[in-house]
Amino acid sequence: MATSSTTPTTRARGHATRERLKHIAETLFAEHGVDAVTVRDIVKAAGLKNVASLNYYFGGKQGLVEALILDGARASDTWRQERLDALAERGEPSVRELIRVLAWPVLSTNPVRVATDTHIRFINHVMAVNRRLFDDTVGRGWNQGYQRCLALLRERIDLPVDTLNERFIFINIYLRAAFAARETETARHPRNNIWNRTATIEHLFDTVEAILTARV
Repeated sequence: MATSSTTPTTRARGHATRERLKHIAETLFAEHGVDAVTVRDIVKAAGLKNVASLNYYFGGKQGLVEALILDGARASDTWRQERLDALAERGEPSVRELIRVLAWPVLSTNPVRVATDTHIRFINHVMAVNRRLFDDTVGRGWNQGYQRCLALLRERIDLPVDTLNERFIFINIYLRAAFAARETETARHPRNNIWNRTATIEHLFDTVEAILTARV
């Protein structure tokens, strides 16, 4: 009897290798920048023997970067869409509820988890040095939840559209910078830091709401 050349065990090992490469690469990219990290750096840190495995799974360094961007974008968009649907069933969401939906995927794709990862620092770097790559990778397909939040906020905040659009840019930069700092601090002090306090996150949301709603 003929058997498949790819067994469940082989597939599981392949998946584990692929995920390890992504985890190692994102950590290195966040700490040193994408351009400063080579394929050999990633492979060596992952404990692999040569670059063939990385090229096999991702087609090269840019494919790996795109995979990391898409992982975060898909998780964020899925969470936002599900949360917005749940809020819509209860009635019209408030400005504060919409801010939470905007911000939580930046903080963590799972709001109850104290994130200790490196994704926001990685995304911050990519957007600073190659915004086009980020936009092209995410495209319109994985940005719908974010745009849906902005549309609902426009309905609820009585300010000129141009003014609100500028403020959306401000809070996007603000939240990414704040949560990148949170990642760094949590990595240094996983338990003893202000970012583990619910009150700190709520205070941050207070300031986001103030930026969005302040009168001109």
